[in-house]
Amino acid sequence: MQSFGKTNQLKKEHFADFVKAYKSEDRSSIKDERWNCFTREQISQKGNSLDLGLIRDESILDYEDLPDPIESAEDAITQLEMAVDLIKDVVKELKKTGENIGYNR
Repeated sequence: MQSFGKTNQLKKEHFADFVKAYKSEDRSSIKDERWNCFTREQISQKGNSLDLGLIRDESILDYEDLPDPIESAEDAITQLEMAVDLIKDVVKELKKTGENIGYNR
């Protein structure tokens, strides 16, 4: 599926294949990677989760190897705190420099 945005807006015709599949008398006969038909039994086997048959993002090699989201968030916080500290240091230096050349705010 193509990307959509300001220059390439999502239009009604982009849903034509979905509408065709949805209105089909025999939905299981539709062959389209974006359309899947699941039985109640298949849903039950997945613990009644409707997270079934999604198109995998092939740019991610293995979903099981993804980092822990809590660790990732904590790492992001640490990096942001370090960035804030660096910016504070820059501001302090700029203030010192400004005072040395007679610039005060």
